[in-house]
Amino acid sequence: DSPLREFGPARRLSGFALPFEPLRKARAALDGQMIDLMLTAVAGAVGAWHRAHGHDHVAEVMTLVPINLRPRQEQGLRAGTGNRTTGVMVKLPLGEDDPIARFGEIHARMQERRAHPMVEYLPTVPEVLAVLPRPLFRRLSRASSQAVNLIVTNVPGIMQTRYVAGARITAGYPFAPLAPRCPVSIALYGYDQNLFVGVDADRVAMPDLPEFEQMLRTAFAEVVEAARTA
Repeated sequence: DSPLREFGPARRLSGFALPFEPLRKARAALDGQMIDLMLTAVAGAVGAWHRAHGHDHVAEVMTLVPINLRPRQEQGLRAGTGNRTTGVMVKLPLGEDDPIARFGEIHARMQERRAHPMVEYLPTVPEVLAVLPRPLFRRLSRASSQAVNLIVTNVPGIMQTRYVAGARITAGYPFAPLAPRCPVSIALYGYDQNLFVGVDADRVAMPDLPEFEQMLRTAFAEVVEAARTA
């Protein structure tokens, strides 16, 4: 029943930056993963947005979250390997006002999805689908994308300053593409002690993107403060 179903021809981009150190401290205090903390803030903002539009009855939104399947010791430049990624779908709770309780629920749901036996096989699914007749492939792709309201992706970043031709790179805003019938994507990227947040939204589904950006800022601040005082 979420209004995040509408889809039109126009897109709108928005981005902002947050200091990374308070987020790192909050993650450590809550004893979870950074993606759990980020999803907690996103769920708070998406819940506030639904309530602001009179959709208090929407309790959850189905969210596609890309994850890296490689163990930590096999990640990074020194490993000499790329990411082995897949996407898990998790329902973000929108009705929980307490950021700590919301974090706990999202952490449990993400752990459950990561532990599912099918996760290891998901990267091979596109190869299987590629041999299907094109009409059937399109039908399956459209059906799967219509089940998703939101995309949230955390792109591993670089905390050290980088330069191009001697010029210091001051910011890096990530933007993830939208899937068919999935009108909003939120990408997060850490660089030079900041978290850069990029929102790609369909104008029909979310005509008030600046207001949603402010809700995101507020939700991140609430999670950091709740973790500090917990």
